[in-house]
Amino acid sequence: METPNWKWLVATERKKAVLVTLLWGLGITFTFAQALLQRAYLTWFDYGIAFAICVLAGAVTIDLTRALASYLGAMVLAFILLLVLLTLPAFLGVIPPPGDVVITNLWIIVVFDSLFPFPLLGFLLATFLGASLGESYL
Repeated sequence: METPNWKWLVATERKKAVLVTLLWGLGITFTFAQALLQRAYLTWFDYGIAFAICVLAGAVTIDLTRALASYLGAMVLAFILLLVLLTLPAFLGVIPPPGDVVITNLWIIVVFDSLFPFPLLGFLLATFLGASLGESYL
């Protein structure tokens, strides 16, 4: 039996950048969703995990311009997925009509309050740190 060849996923720089951006966005989404669904706020540990994810993703992308583009794509993906994940019960009708608007607005406020502006700037600096480390040592 032949083993599958997964090298086509990272055969070109563009495919590698898309894969890193998708995994990066999913990692940030899962980290924030776990924290927000358990405690409704992020702790320093959660911010540290997201910081480490950004450093590692920046190191994998190596180039500063690609790291910036991947960062922007990953953060947009993370915000969209996080808001959809958190407001899904309201959209599915699990929460009755007066409460669904309140829950949706509440989660939007909590997400944007948790992530703007300082965490996003910190994650951007982590991305640049990782990219510069990747350029120097990888």
